[in-house]
Amino acid sequence: MTTEQPNLTAVLALLAQLHAYKTVGYGDAWRKRGELLSIFTNLARKYDRLVVALDDQVSSSDEALLDTAGDLCVYAGKYLTWLADCQPKEFASASGVTEPSRFSDSTGPLALEAVFAHLEDSATLPVLAAWQQVKRVFEPLEAGLLAQAGVGSATSPGWSEKTKLAWELTAAAASLTLAVSLEHPGQWVALQGQVSAMWPAGHG
Repeated sequence: MTTEQPNLTAVLALLAQLHAYKTVGYGDAWRKRGELLSIFTNLARKYDRLVVALDDQVSSSDEALLDTAGDLCVYAGKYLTWLADCQPKEFASASGVTEPSRFSDSTGPLALEAVFAHLEDSATLPVLAAWQQVKRVFEPLEAGLLAQAGVGSATSPGWSEKTKLAWELTAAAASLTLAVSLEHPGQWVALQGQVSAMWPAGHG
């Protein structure tokens, strides 16, 4: 475990490790009831916790801000792996990739690693600026998926649009996770320790 100041690569690597461990216990629970009842519900639950923490300024004693931001990043990335699995042609076209199978959930935890590796590095933002980016992407995705369920007046998005929004949300959530790691170094160290304790010495 390192105590050096994190960068995006280090943050995503840690989230990938955490995801690989949790996948053993949770399996496909994150997607088993489909896009709206499982995948979107997980995204919305984490987003709503961030609204409470960052907009309402209410601290939670049961989940650190870094954990919530990281979970949103992972769930957004996993949404992409579901899209790659269910709609490979549309996913490939919208993502600018030639091998959608690399990103497909059918490949297991490696799919999320492929998603994270495809993200482009960007300027480091303060937490609240990164949070505004998350909100700007989540809101149209939420409106579109609710319209898909027959709720609201927005237009239901096609597969390409959902893929593009999912990429943007994953990138924005990754930026937020990095911002929280930098502004709350104690939470970063704690998360490193949590992940380190999950794996036997020398793993990976």
